[in-house]
Amino acid sequence: MKTGIIVLGKNSASTGEQKVVAECCRYLTEHGHRNVYPAFHFGEPRSDRVLKRMFLEEGIDTFCVLPMAVAEGNLTIWNMPKRIGLPDNSGSWTMIGKHDVAIRFATALGYSGYLASAIADRLGAPSDDTGVIVFAHGSKLSLSEKTAGRYASYLSDCGWKVSCAFSETGPVTLAEAAEKLSSDGCARLLILPFFLSPGGKSYRDAIEELDATGKEYVLTPPISEYREFLEITEHKVPEDW
Repeated sequence: MKTGIIVLGKNSASTGEQKVVAECCRYLTEHGHRNVYPAFHFGEPRSDRVLKRMFLEEGIDTFCVLPMAVAEGNLTIWNMPKRIGLPDNSGSWTMIGKHDVAIRFATALGYSGYLASAIADRLGAPSDDTGVIVFAHGSKLSLSEKTAGRYASYLSDCGWKVSCAFSETGPVTLAEAAEKLSSDGCARLLILPFFLSPGGKSYRDAIEELDATGKEYVLTPPISEYREFLEITEHKVPEDW
């Protein structure tokens, strides 16, 4: 058995996603992990080609695939696994030619109390006139909404006034969440982008819609810029790989 790790981004056309994948590969390599390769679902290097090349050129037959995603959705549950020969993200074997190869497809980031605590620490003490918006992309599946909701609930328990918002699929837009918090007495807004790479079209559109309201807000760093994100990602890799 020879093991390898694939850090799997969504689209290599996004320079932001390229940076996240590259940083994760660098972190894993610097922490002693072997045979770490970048790949993307769309664009190059494409995931299925990377997997095949690792097998044919390096003899790697046991893979850990780390999807760069905040929450589970169609992409991580079905589309990404299907591209590399799995029926879904619970599959564990595929064939390359006549050979079986083992694949451990990791989960998306999801909810982590460790990360939630780090976010709360960075925000500092809650203020009566400041509201927090947990701002996520959203998904046709409910998992994205539930993940954002759990982080919001944690911050609420810390004493913050909190609302969730979604850029593409979800019950509340960013502008609507801002209006709700304003009506609750929040003159200042802190936006937590639950994106690994902010800047896509739906993200930009949501920010522009918020800007049009004239409300004051501060954009905090995206989740990918937290050291804890890299630590959590590393812990999805089996020991000694």
